[in-house]
Amino acid sequence: MNKKLFLKFVFSVLFLTLTVSQNSHAVELLSAPVISVAPTVYYPLDEALYLEGRAAPKNKIELYFEKSASQPIRIQTEANSNGEWYIGQKLELASGEWTVRARAIEGENLSDWSNPRIIRSVVSGFVLGSLKIKYLPVFIVLLLVSLLVAALLIYSFLRVRNIRRLEYEREFKEKTNKLEKALREKDRESAKVLIEENFASLRRGLMEELGHLEIKLREGAGLSKEEEEHRENLLRELRQAQENIEQKIKNV
Repeated sequence: MNKKLFLKFVFSVLFLTLTVSQNSHAVELLSAPVISVAPTVYYPLDEALYLEGRAAPKNKIELYFEKSASQPIRIQTEANSNGEWYIGQKLELASGEWTVRARAIEGENLSDWSNPRIIRSVVSGFVLGSLKIKYLPVFIVLLLVSLLVAALLIYSFLRVRNIRRLEYEREFKEKTNKLEKALREKDRESAKVLIEENFASLRRGLMEELGHLEIKLREGAGLSKEEEEHRENLLRELRQAQENIEQKIKNV
């Protein structure tokens, strides 16, 4: 009887030892992995996201990315025979701070989550269909377009102002020419009037003297030689005065 009890005791101890050993081995296999390398800032449109860490050899590793108001992202990788794991791929993380954790997976057994790491995602552009457009080139293009528009506006303003200045100068010159012409016309008319008045005065004097001589001739009295010469001189002076006045008026 004692022998049977002793054997039962031995088998129970062995069973417990094996169970504890298996549980210890399982716990060792499913120990939480460690994230040793993670960026503090990540640019989704410019680079790939790289993470690395350590875990038990050959463990499958699940990475869990979460951010408030965003859909969480899960990625799996596997540790190599040295217990090293890494990922390097493009992830479309929205702008903001993301928390990433890792855990080991073996069948249905899961380890605890690893130490959390914070990654700040900075989106430097936007996606339009299949195109990824960065803000900086767009900003530079808009800046260049704005500068071009400003240059065109300045050029247009200066050109319009120059055209107006030329038109003003042309109008001023035309008005000046018209005024000078009017003054010349006025001077010419004044000169004509003055010349004609002088000629009229001279002509009246000559005609008065000729009139006296013509009266003597009509009365039948003859003219002396001196009076005849004087009459001829008066007629000649009258003709010369007429020619002179016509020439002067033409030259005005």
